[in-house]
Amino acid sequence: MSDFFRRPMPRRRFLTLAGGTVAAGLIPGPLLSAGRVLAATQLRQPGSLPFPNRPMGVPQADLAPELANIDHIIVVMMENHSFDNYFGMLPSEVPALAGQVDGWPLDSQGKPMPQVPQYDTNHVAHACFPMPNGCQPGGVSQAWDASHQAYDGGAMDGFLVGSSPAALGYWDQSVLPLYYSLASSFPVCDRYFCSTLCQTYPNRVFALAGTAAGLISTDTPPPTVTPNNGHIFDVLEANSISWACYYSELPTPGLFGPAWAAEREGTHLFGPFGPPSAAIAAFQAKCTAGTLESVVMVESDYQWASEENPQNIQAGQFFVA
Repeated sequence: MSDFFRRPMPRRRFLTLAGGTVAAGLIPGPLLSAGRVLAATQLRQPGSLPFPNRPMGVPQADLAPELANIDHIIVVMMENHSFDNYFGMLPSEVPALAGQVDGWPLDSQGKPMPQVPQYDTNHVAHACFPMPNGCQPGGVSQAWDASHQAYDGGAMDGFLVGSSPAALGYWDQSVLPLYYSLASSFPVCDRYFCSTLCQTYPNRVFALAGTAAGLISTDTPPPTVTPNNGHIFDVLEANSISWACYYSELPTPGLFGPAWAAEREGTHLFGPFGPPSAAIAAFQAKCTAGTLESVVMVESDYQWASEENPQNIQAGQFFVA
């Protein structure tokens, strides 16, 4: 195995190389090597299993003995912030993670800077800056067009053109102590990217179905989504694995249709509870009673504590805590 595969390439470096070389019609050696490996790999088709000869929905203790003691999977999905926006300062502020997490590069004075220079429409370069409080005003967009302007075919140089200077703002440990504590104690996915460059509904559908099913925006009322290969709840129900969603305002599983959701109200979907604290209380009651489902979503509201811009992200952090 070459050093390329032993040593992880920082995600910014990968994106910059990939975007720039595709535009130039050139592929550097490491990416070419990776392409050959992918070409020689038989890709799995939708709905296939990693181990086709093993039954679905049955613990595979010999394959993953470290997972044998996990009884519940609890999913909390917050809103619309990038890794850099929250955790870019993680390797700088948590010494144990220095060199282990791909955060902001620092200049000679220890200040974070963009890996790729960012210019506004007047071709004025902007620097990264700490947000003055827990809110992020300034029109940072998550829309399809703005997100693709920011990405700019992989050049990663259009964040000011697609949104605003606020796109270069960030928070650190002083504002996000809980998240930094969690990131210091548990794995943090510094190579995790949103599934599709657009808004909430497409990304939530993608997280649960492996596809956005054609969605590119968050519409009101929510659309009914029917993925060709179903979604995770279909798989759970087919294998008699219990699941539930405790929600404050709107249940993410409801994106799979009002009729589908109505059939599961009171058995799988519990809410709307209104205040996020009420959804948490219902979840905690199941934990106390020892009746918590195997796979659970706990959802905040979308007006106060979801961390959607320009909400105060510390309210969302309080919900997670």
